[in-house]
Amino acid sequence: MNLAKTQILSSMEVRHHFCFAQNVTLDKIDLRLKKGRVTVQDCAELDEIFAASLSSPAKNADKVTKRTLRILASLNLELPSPLIRRLFVESAELRENVAGHLAKLGYSYARGRLLLKIATDARALDDGARFAVKDVVLAWDVSSDATGVDFVTALLSCVKEYAGEVGFCTALAVFAKFAPPNKLLSFLESKRRIWEASSFAHRQVISVLPRLMNYRPYKVERYLVDALNCGKADVVSVAKNLFDLAELTGMSPEIRMAFFPTNAAGSPYPLSKFLILKWMYHHGVTASHQTQADIEKQIGDRWYTSALQA
Repeated sequence: MNLAKTQILSSMEVRHHFCFAQNVTLDKIDLRLKKGRVTVQDCAELDEIFAASLSSPAKNADKVTKRTLRILASLNLELPSPLIRRLFVESAELRENVAGHLAKLGYSYARGRLLLKIATDARALDDGARFAVKDVVLAWDVSSDATGVDFVTALLSCVKEYAGEVGFCTALAVFAKFAPPNKLLSFLESKRRIWEASSFAHRQVISVLPRLMNYRPYKVERYLVDALNCGKADVVSVAKNLFDLAELTGMSPEIRMAFFPTNAAGSPYPLSKFLILKWMYHHGVTASHQTQADIEKQIGDRWYTSALQA
């Protein structure tokens, strides 16, 4: 042990750097939150702790910030938009937590406008920032009225400019959820040079093909045949799995539980599950087990339900 480099802290310094007082308060608020007994005073203390943590020199201050972000979102308490944007852009270590805060709060017109600004900022940031934007919108049940459609249109226009392989995969997930089939296909064709050069990106392309099945089935078949003959084992595997799923005559209890869990109320339906479910729905695998209404109720998200037959 190099004692010369060992920092000896007093008990007061330990309490300061480990944010003892703040964590005790957050523990109490967390407990009251679980019991539904959070008070106005608790909310005021949360605001105070959060504000102080942003400028605190304590070594663990960022952990307090992250914890407070989670609790605030659980209480549906929203931070000012300029602050959220600044934290996302300037604090890479908080980016995932800021995204989680927005995801938990859910979509609104104002939050949609904020996320469009953040999505634009993310063009100049790292891959993690772009992934965070994707995670937020995949968690949101965006309205399908005129304002929701305008938000989606602007979002697709923004993310399609994300550069590189990871940028493409990030944008692809957003397109797979929100874009109409013709725009999704156009996006795939325009980025062919990127995904044909990457096994990872090519796999993602194969995984979103269920969205195109009703629109251009012959294109889907062409993509799958090309994938089977591309020589990339992991890409071949994904394509083969889709062919195998199409041959199923029904859903086993295990498959039904995976796609229609009984304890998932309120949780966003995963994009990856939806894409497979749509593929099975198209090939009649779900027909004897779930009606369309049952499936839509399980999925919940209006963009997924509208895409089920699109």
